[in-house]
Amino acid sequence: MNAGTVGGSGDFFRGLTGTVTGGTVNLYATSASRLVTLSDTSGYGGTLTGSPVTLATAPTNTAYRGVTISPR
Repeated sequence: MNAGTVGGSGDFFRGLTGTVTGGTVNLYATSASRLVTLSDTSGYGGTLTGSPVTLATAPTNTAYRGVTISPR
């Protein structure tokens, strides 16, 4: 995956994790106020495709600090 800008200019994501299903990489990340996902089907060395989709928004006076995937 080539480096590049994902989302808007004010988005600063951290707490990145991901899964691979077939040829699709599903990334999950947090910003201070959002949990987002991004699906990329471009393949190894390809240009990142997709845009962040908000899964959850932090309530007032709270913030997300990371994300992890639990074993199945």
